[in-house]
Parts: sequence; C-alpha cells; structure tokens
Amino acid sequence: MSEAKQRIDRFEKPKPDLTLEEMKEDLLRYVEEYDWVSIAELKRRYGDQANGDYLWVTDSDDNMVFYAGLSRQMLSALWDLLGEKKVHLHPASFLTYLVDGGVLVFPLVRNPPRGGYKKLHWLPICLRPGAKCALRNCPSRLIDEASQK
Repeated sequence: MSEAKQRIDRFEKPKPDLTLEEMKEDLLRYVEEYDWVSIAELKRRYGDQANGDYLWVTDSDDNMVFYAGLSRQMLSALWDLLGEKKVHLHPASFLTYLVDGGVLVFPLVRNPPRGGYKKLHWLPICLRPGAKCALRNCPSRLIDEASQK
C-alpha cells in the first residue's frame, strides 16, 4: 500500500461543509500528523472545498506560483496558518506532485532572475509544522528571497 493511501486511511476524512476555523484546525492537525504535505494532497483531502479559481502566488511581483485551482477558503486557511506561524513552506520536488497527482503546467522555478520571471513559473512547496524549518541548510531561503525582492 502506498504512503499516500496509508495517510488517507489513518486520518479521518473532514466533513464536507467546514467553516474556515474548522478547516484551519483540521489542516493544522493534518500537517502536524504527516509533515511534508503537498497542496495536491490537501486538494484531494478537502475535495470541492479546496477546489476553485484562485492562484497562490508569492507576495512579490516575481511571477512565481505556489499552486493553482484553489478555493478562497483554502487559501484563507493556509494564509492564516502561515501568518500565525503554525506552519511554514518548504520547497518540494516536482516528483512529490507527480506522485500526488497534482503537477501544474507552468515551467518550474530554477534560479529565479533578479526582478523575477516574465511569465508565471511554479515553485512546488510542501507544508511543514512550526514557524520555520529546523533543517540546517533549508532551501526555503528561495521563498524568503523571492518575497523580499
């Protein structure tokens, strides 16, 4: 049985009509339980509640996308948890999203140019518990640098 399947089997599926606060609480518990959670995994978990027409982009004008096709409620829950420093973003491998079934069609972020890209590029990320990464040489500096430009 795949690791993704075990995750689904071991964690209770959320009810279909969560409020924003309930979604935040459930999302936080899920990230704390499993760590390294992709947005594709969350979209599968929350179904229609997570699906929408919104792009999640970096704060700056660099044309980097974290994910696409999200609902306003899912984005609000993610932003709130990030703002409250209960979770943090960590760059992920393209393969993570390939396995989770959620690859985007944008080119991948490689070495972001000064001033950002001219066209949208995808920066695959995973959610991790806590305010910041404890890994010694964490590549999340790409995210920090991108948002400071």
